[in-house]
Amino acid sequence: MKKLLYGFIFSLMLFSYADAQIATDQVYGGVYTKAETENKIADGVDEATALIVTSFDGFLTAADDTVQKALDTIDNLKSIIYTKTEVDSTIETAIEAALAAIPAANVNQTVTVMAGEALTAGKVVSLINESGTMKAYNQALAVSTSPNGAESVFNAAATTYCSAVALDSTRFATAYAHSDGTCIVKIGTVSGTSISYGSGTVVRGGATSVSSISIVLADADRLAVFVNSGTSIGFCAIVTVSGTTPTYVESTLTNFASATCSSISAVKVDTNKILVCYRLTGSTFGTCVYVTAPTGTGSFAIGSEATFNAATTSYISVSALSTTSAIVAYQDGGNSNYGTAQILSISGTTITPGTEYVFSGTTATTYTSVAAISATQAVITYEAGGGNTVVATNSSGTLSYGTPATFTDGQYNSTAKIDSTHVIIASQVAATNLGQSIIGTVSGTGITLGTAYSYNAAESTYNSVCYLGSNKSAIAYTDVGSSSYGTAVVNTWATTSYASVAGLSSGAYSAGSDAVVLIGGSYDGLSSLIPGSPYFVNSSFELQTTPVSLTSTIYSNAATAREIHFGTAKSSTEIILGIDYK
Repeated sequence: MKKLLYGFIFSLMLFSYADAQIATDQVYGGVYTKAETENKIADGVDEATALIVTSFDGFLTAADDTVQKALDTIDNLKSIIYTKTEVDSTIETAIEAALAAIPAANVNQTVTVMAGEALTAGKVVSLINESGTMKAYNQALAVSTSPNGAESVFNAAATTYCSAVALDSTRFATAYAHSDGTCIVKIGTVSGTSISYGSGTVVRGGATSVSSISIVLADADRLAVFVNSGTSIGFCAIVTVSGTTPTYVESTLTNFASATCSSISAVKVDTNKILVCYRLTGSTFGTCVYVTAPTGTGSFAIGSEATFNAATTSYISVSALSTTSAIVAYQDGGNSNYGTAQILSISGTTITPGTEYVFSGTTATTYTSVAAISATQAVITYEAGGGNTVVATNSSGTLSYGTPATFTDGQYNSTAKIDSTHVIIASQVAATNLGQSIIGTVSGTGITLGTAYSYNAAESTYNSVCYLGSNKSAIAYTDVGSSSYGTAVVNTWATTSYASVAGLSSGAYSAGSDAVVLIGGSYDGLSSLIPGSPYFVNSSFELQTTPVSLTSTIYSNAATAREIHFGTAKSSTEIILGIDYK
């Protein structure tokens, strides 16, 4: 029994061992050992890496395909659209082609070049009517109208020897000889084109038979009056001004000349510094003196007299170029009564006459009037077989003259500066005796005269014009048609600076020569043009791509601004003319 039991237990043990072995094999067949696990992990990593690389390569390949498709699409789009640069280029090409197809049928006009002008090839040219002849020039000349206000009487009695000077923009002073032979000064106040007057003051009441007067503004509201009368030698005095009331300051009365004199012309060269020119009665020589006006109630300081023309001298007129020089113009009785001028140099109170230069040497010259417009130029107006005006240019004491411009007659002339290129002239027309005013425009050494406008439809003598500013002047005169009353009128004007733009100069032409002006078609000879761009005339009479409204820089308050379209560039050197005012 015991053996049997042991046998059973042994059999059971064998059976259990076999089961345990099987179980163990099953366990070891489903798991890995540590070493196997590490090997498997390493193998797995390698396999995964290989798979990832393969997948990434596929991704890159796919991405490349996508990018290529995008590029193909862009190429397709580029084949059916234009870039901005391509569009601009295409338009420019089309414009150039269109312009190139336009036939160039040029139209030319032969015109005389204005005095003092010189044209160069390709320059903008304007035309102006000068004394009935069309003239060409290359700058913005003023074209003037000159209406006059109503006549205003300042002395209801016979009046002679009028001399006017501006006090400011609304007041002017007039010195004149009254019918009783005395010198009187009155102040005129301007409002619009009307004039009103205050009471007058008599300068040296005992001096009668006045035969010559000249008045200047020595300082603010202080007038210096230079007079010659039959009862005394040449004298001067101060007249102060308060509003419209003048007052003669008797204590300032001083003799400026060494004897009686005539044809007095005085000009202010600096504050209280005055140059006086005149003809001495005895010798009849042209004489001058430098005087200093008092600042208070004392007398004038008188320098030494100097003779500028040792012959009979008449129709004397002087104007200051600077504080150290002046130009004097006159009729020279020692040289066939020709119109002559010279430079007077000033050093301290000493005057040194210069060399004489004839400006009118074919006939007797009368009614001379000079107005300096700069330190080197002056305009001389005179009568010599008709009204004339000429530009005088000073170069270190040497005078040269441009070509004179003419107007109808020209007696009792008076000329006043407006600015460095403009003057106003007041004169009497000899044939009809009426008073006329004219605007003169200076260009180089030439002068162009505007239309003459009548300010008095009767004989007008002893004209004296002064510029007030703001396109306005005052003219004092003797109205012979109205009992020789002392009368004045306000003269106003409006101008534009573009006048008449005509075309381009076809070449280089000097003053007085016949220039061929291109007024239609095209011109090839310019530079740096932008093909297809419009071109406009600017204030310097040059071409530019930007429109500019042209009005006179001097008379802008009265001018109408306008643009001048000149043409369109066909190429960088060629322009097609198409002048149009807008």
